[in-house]
Amino acid sequence: MKKRIVIISALTLLGAITLQLLLLMVYLLAFHAPKADKLPIIVQGNPDAVGSIAQTLEKNSGGAYAVSVESDNDVAQDKLRRQEAFAIYAPAFPRSSITVATASGRAVRAQVEPSLAKFDESYQKKVRVELAGSSDYRLVAQANAYIEAPSVQDIAPLSEGDQGGIGLFYVAFSAVFGGYLAAVALNLVRSKMEFRSQLTLLRSLGLALSAVLTSLTTAGIATYLTGAFAPDHFWPIAGITALTYLGVSLFASALVSLMGIFGTALVIVLFVILGTPASGGVMPIELTGQGLWRSLAPLLPTGAGFSAMRQAIYFGGVDIMRHLWVLICYVVVGFGALLLARRSHRSSADLLEDGELDDADRARLARVKQWIMHSLGRHK
Repeated sequence: MKKRIVIISALTLLGAITLQLLLLMVYLLAFHAPKADKLPIIVQGNPDAVGSIAQTLEKNSGGAYAVSVESDNDVAQDKLRRQEAFAIYAPAFPRSSITVATASGRAVRAQVEPSLAKFDESYQKKVRVELAGSSDYRLVAQANAYIEAPSVQDIAPLSEGDQGGIGLFYVAFSAVFGGYLAAVALNLVRSKMEFRSQLTLLRSLGLALSAVLTSLTTAGIATYLTGAFAPDHFWPIAGITALTYLGVSLFASALVSLMGIFGTALVIVLFVILGTPASGGVMPIELTGQGLWRSLAPLLPTGAGFSAMRQAIYFGGVDIMRHLWVLICYVVVGFGALLLARRSHRSSADLLEDGELDDADRARLARVKQWIMHSLGRHK
C-alpha cells in the first residue's frame, strides 16, 4: 500500500513538473522575440500610382509585411477595425499619412509606425529627385517644398486608464481562470457521488448564477473601481465576461468529470499554457509568427473573450459575432458533454428504476443482489 502511494505521488509530482516546464517553453517561444511576419499593411491610393510603392515596401520589409493596395480610404479603415490590416500608409509629397489602431496591439504599432516613417523618408527623397529632374518648371518648383514627417491618425486609441493595453486581457483571463477554478471546485465537492439529472442541472445552474455574479463584479472593478475602462463599457464587459466564464466552466467541468485528473491537466494546457500566448492579449498574435498560435487563436476561449471585448469597446462591435460564437460553442458543447458524462456514469440501480433493462438483465441483477446478501449474512 505504501509503495503504491509513493508511486502515485511521484507520478503526480512528475506531471506537475512537466506542466511547469511546458508553460516555460511555450511562453518563451511565443514571447521572447516578437517579430512581424507577413503583417497585413495597406497602401492607400490609386492602384496605378501606388502599386509600385506597395511592391517596394513589401520587398524592403524582408517578409515582415504583406502589402496590399486599396483605393477607398473607408474600406481600408474598415479592414483596420477587423484586424484584416494593421496600418494604412498613404504616400504623398511632401507629406504622407499613416493610420493605425493602437487597440489592435500597442506592440504592433510600436514596430510598424517607425518602419513606415523610415520608408516614407526614402520615398520623399526619391520623389524630390524626380521632380527636380523634370523639364516642367512647375514640378521643379514643387521639389523645393519642405518635407514633413508623416501625419499619424489613430482610429482606436487605448483607454486612458489602460495605456499599457493589457487590461482587457486581464479581464478575459480572470473569467477563464474563474470558470476553470469553479469547475474543479465543484468536482471536488461532488467527489464520488453518482451523476444524476438533478445534480447535473443543479451544477449547470450554479455555474450560470456564478457567471452572472462574477461578471457584474468584474465589470464593476474594471470600470468604476479601478477606472481602467469608462463606465459606458460596464455592460459589454459584463456580458462577455459572463459568456466566457460560463463556457469555460461548463467545458472544464465536463472534461474533469469525464477524464478526472487528466481532464484537469488538459484544461490547464488548453486554457492557460496554450491559451495565453494564443489570445493576442499579452503579445499581439501577429508578432508571434505563422505557426501554432495563429492556428489556435480563433479556437480558444481566452482569445475569443479578449477579442470580443476589444471589438465591443474599441471598434463599435465590428466583427464581434465570430468571437461570440466561439464562446457560445463552449457553452453548448460543455453542457452537452456534462449530460453525456451523466449518462455514462449512471448506475445499474438507476437503469433498473427507469425500466431500461430487459428481463435477462433484471434476473442477473437479482442474482447478484441475492449473492451479496448471502455473503454478508455468512460474515455476521
